[in-house]
Amino acid sequence: MQKIDWFGGFKTALIIGSILTLINQWQAILGDTPINLVSLFLTYLVPFCVYQYGRMKNAAKQEKEAQANLEQQETLHQNLSNNLAKHLESLRDLGNTVSNVARKVNKASKERAGVVSESKLKAQNIKDSAIEIDAMNLTSSQQLETLDTSYQSLNERVSMLIDIVYRAEAWTRSMSETTQKFNSEFNKISEMTVTISEISASTNLLALNAAIESARAGEMGRGFSVVADEVKKLAVESGENANAIGQQVKNLSKMETHIRTEAENFSSILQTTLEETGESEKGLANLTETLKQTIKDFDEHIGEIQSKANAQIAEVEEIVNRLSVIEEGALAAIDGSAKNIGVGESILNEAKNALDTINPHSK
Repeated sequence: MQKIDWFGGFKTALIIGSILTLINQWQAILGDTPINLVSLFLTYLVPFCVYQYGRMKNAAKQEKEAQANLEQQETLHQNLSNNLAKHLESLRDLGNTVSNVARKVNKASKERAGVVSESKLKAQNIKDSAIEIDAMNLTSSQQLETLDTSYQSLNERVSMLIDIVYRAEAWTRSMSETTQKFNSEFNKISEMTVTISEISASTNLLALNAAIESARAGEMGRGFSVVADEVKKLAVESGENANAIGQQVKNLSKMETHIRTEAENFSSILQTTLEETGESEKGLANLTETLKQTIKDFDEHIGEIQSKANAQIAEVEEIVNRLSVIEEGALAAIDGSAKNIGVGESILNEAKNALDTINPHSK
């Protein structure tokens, strides 16, 4: 209820009442006519009551307007609250959606990062294998070069060995011919020793006859007897030496025959060896040529494999670089999605708090 404004009422009554009193009772105030107290009281009371009534009416009007404004504000506030609640609910849903999407993105990014990391590891293993194959190809190529050199050296040694065998065979033929010449000379020497033995026997017989004749001659043939004895001794020694030489010649002839037989056997073996070696040489030459061609083909194949291995290494490096870019993107997505999860949860919490503040009964 509106309180009475005594000060304002008295002030208004005093001003307006005084003016009305001057108007209505100026004669009494200025003349001898007595002042009408009832009229004076009413003159002051009416402005007081009118002031209070106007004030109360104005206050009632203001209160009514205030009530209307309050209702209008409450309606507006309710509408705003409802709209704000709807927006906050949308914001809450948006925050929830952002959080869920960010979680899914985070999960998918982690899975993608894991797959990329595993792919990089496999690609690195492939690259290592290709590098190992390249190294093995290089080693194989070096071994093939060594093998080719070894076969060339073997071929040269076989050729040298065949040349030595040819020389040995020629030497055995020459030695056989030489031993045959020696045998012919030994036969001549043997014939000469026989002749010497015959001459020695004849000389011995002549010395014996000379001794007999010197004995018949007596004192005159004594000197001749001494000569005959010396000739006899010389003839005996010559015969013995001739026999010894003949025996040595026979022994040498036997040795020469044995040597010639062994040389002929050795020559036959060498001839057989040469024939077999010739066939082996032809086979070895064919084998060497085939091996050279095989080494050449294999070396070309190794070169092709090495080129493909190098190309594979380059491709794998390119794949690894691209996977690294994808991995960086996945890690950035993981970091960004984690931040988005926090942002979404913050939006969700702020929206919930705002809704609780606007409509505490909605909890």
